[in-house]
Amino acid sequence: MAGLVIGLALFIVANAPTRELKIMTVMALAVVVMMIVSSVRPIFPSYFTLDAERPAIWAEALRLAQGEPLGIGLGQWRIYALAWINIPDLGAGYWRELHNDYLQLLVEAGPLALAAWCYLLWRVIFPVPSGARGLLAIGLIAVTVNAFFLFPFQLPVEAAWFWLVAGVYTGTKAER
Repeated sequence: MAGLVIGLALFIVANAPTRELKIMTVMALAVVVMMIVSSVRPIFPSYFTLDAERPAIWAEALRLAQGEPLGIGLGQWRIYALAWINIPDLGAGYWRELHNDYLQLLVEAGPLALAAWCYLLWRVIFPVPSGARGLLAIGLIAVTVNAFFLFPFQLPVEAAWFWLVAGVYTGTKAER
């Protein structure tokens, strides 16, 4: 949801004819996001209880990444997580993925791989164009923002859709 809102905001701001309209659009989107967040919290209380665990596990993952400059190996986070994460309500199985694709790549493959991945994403998506291609860019930006909180690039179906849209987007960029 956050990714979609950020992508939509970038698209609107890039295409708004006046500065005032850009500012009003961003403010309106901020109000909508606050309304959605305040209404969703009571519906999904268990999801928001992860607020305390996620930063703690991410901090531990960063400590692990500092000690392993080349990473611990692709797919190895699951083994590390099972060894030391003990959250009774969720169990270690919940944390087989770090719920942050960028941090997981840093831990598993190191900072060079993360930099290469971010560069690839940047080259595929930006600059955000106007028109129909801008709508494709919104979807791509939504997935990249979502990857900060979940793991869409590790799920085959979600990753396949992302790269399919990225291919169409890049192909139309090359035609111009």
